[in-house]
Amino acid sequence: MKLECFDRYKVTRDIEIKNHAMKCGASKLTQFFALDDDGFWVGYVSLDINKDADYLVLNVLFMLERFRRQGYGRQAVQNVEAIAIDQGYKKVFVKSQPLDGDISRGDLVSWYMQQGYTERSDVKGGYCKVLKSNRDMSRTAATLSYC
Repeated sequence: MKLECFDRYKVTRDIEIKNHAMKCGASKLTQFFALDDDGFWVGYVSLDINKDADYLVLNVLFMLERFRRQGYGRQAVQNVEAIAIDQGYKKVFVKSQPLDGDISRGDLVSWYMQQGYTERSDVKGGYCKVLKSNRDMSRTAATLSYC
């Protein structure tokens, strides 16, 4: 899987991804990356990339409905974590907030916990994973093209 940077205001390749990304908040640190699986966009992530921090923020993990429950989300999170390690980040933060009505917050929290995330006491609904500098993990990293 390749993470391909896109400008949510200009993307024309997948209108469903564009429309979803347009509804999501973003800061000056936010970049959007399509999850490209052999030429097909299966979803996207939005990341806050701050070179001065020791953590990467995974704001949004969105999969197109026809690609859900097929392992793409898990693969996307693993690739984001591997990229974070390669970029020198020590942690990944997420906020477990369902963006669509087809998954409950409880199911989403459970899913992130299965991925190794633990609840943050300082952010309501926030979860964190401390990354291990494991070269085996970074070998599975997707390529990342910055905007």
